[in-house]
Amino acid sequence: MQIALLLGAAAVLLEPAAALNDGLALTPPQAWTSWDLCRFEVNATVIKEVAEALNSSGLRALGWNTLQIDEGWEACADYGHYVGEFSTCKKQTPRDAQGRIVANNTKFPGGIKPLADWLHARGFKVGIYTSASASACGGNWGSRGHETTDAKAFAEWGIDWVKVDNCDYGGWADLIESQRVMSAAIQATGRPMIIQIGAGDHMPLLTNPNSSSGGDSYARSFADQAWVWGSEISHTWYTGSDKQNTWASTVNNVLQNYRGAEFFQKPGAWNFAGDLWCGTAEHGTPVVGDPGGIKMSVIEEHSTYALFTIMAAPPMLGCDIRHLSAETLAYLSNTELLAVNQDKWGIQGSVVNLGDGSQIIAKPLSDGAFALALWNTGAATANVSAAWKFLRPAHTGSSMTVRDIWNRRDLGVHAGGFSAMVPGHGVTIVKATPGRV
Repeated sequence: MQIALLLGAAAVLLEPAAALNDGLALTPPQAWTSWDLCRFEVNATVIKEVAEALNSSGLRALGWNTLQIDEGWEACADYGHYVGEFSTCKKQTPRDAQGRIVANNTKFPGGIKPLADWLHARGFKVGIYTSASASACGGNWGSRGHETTDAKAFAEWGIDWVKVDNCDYGGWADLIESQRVMSAAIQATGRPMIIQIGAGDHMPLLTNPNSSSGGDSYARSFADQAWVWGSEISHTWYTGSDKQNTWASTVNNVLQNYRGAEFFQKPGAWNFAGDLWCGTAEHGTPVVGDPGGIKMSVIEEHSTYALFTIMAAPPMLGCDIRHLSAETLAYLSNTELLAVNQDKWGIQGSVVNLGDGSQIIAKPLSDGAFALALWNTGAATANVSAAWKFLRPAHTGSSMTVRDIWNRRDLGVHAGGFSAMVPGHGVTIVKATPGRV
């Protein structure tokens, strides 16, 4: 199937890349990442505590059963440009006599494998971080030149998910090729591992395709974007920048996820919109990744989760699971919201109508209904309307049974469309089912 996209005055005809088709990540993969909570202070004790909290809170049973250990687990020989954050890092040899990458023995006694065994015994899976470049994004050692050795080590440790970052490369073609080499090495191990690539962090908006930074060679065509080629070598890829704990970052990442990427998402191949900063608005728990405190309001945090839900973005939790408020746990445990994100069709919701200060995002569901996000992009409360005629296939003149899936309440039958008063920066997310239910 070819996809025709209109970019400016030029039409681009592209053939979506084949997915890995290895049976992994058939719905958006759920995980928790250490990056936002710990940065380089990640250690085995914190990982175990978060795992126990995921289990006791019921979140593991809802699918959040993977703990992704981000950068900072390595035996670091270079403090890189994050100097000062490696307070527990000892200057160790980054590789052993056989060239295998090793873990920081202070933070991970005995290495990664004992921790992976501990997690597996309790029903969890474990992810690891590496970089396809010679050095990782925070200054630790990457896998370049050691791809086969490192991939085999990950398989031997029992790794189930590999995040392959890339911040140190010699141009755009080099970035893509280095990701391909690392992916091939991971696949060659024979162990099923979800592959996540981080190329999207360095992608410009298409309105400025020739931009550059620090001599870096950026993508110069739509075909270079990760969502076009990413499914050949990975299960999920960044479509934009790292998600920060701000509303501006939410808006930026959502918009970057709608630069044509939505047409390439499918089961086994997902647009990754960033980590979810969940719970910081309610209680302001300090984390290493957010030393400045609260950055989003409760409404903005809820809207972020709703928008990521309807985009079918992999829900990667970045918060301190050990100290979730009741309100945060309630929305993360909302099975109706989760069902929208995890719908087996894997369709990313599409923007079907742009209003004055609002957007309507619609996602067809496998049961014949639609999930709708009524997004008030303005700062003041406003009436936001969704007309059935904008749905595909169109439902002009028909009636829909509407249910508020955030608050889990029925809103009755609505002819022609649905309207709601939505607070500034808020999202009302509903399920609309044709006819009367």
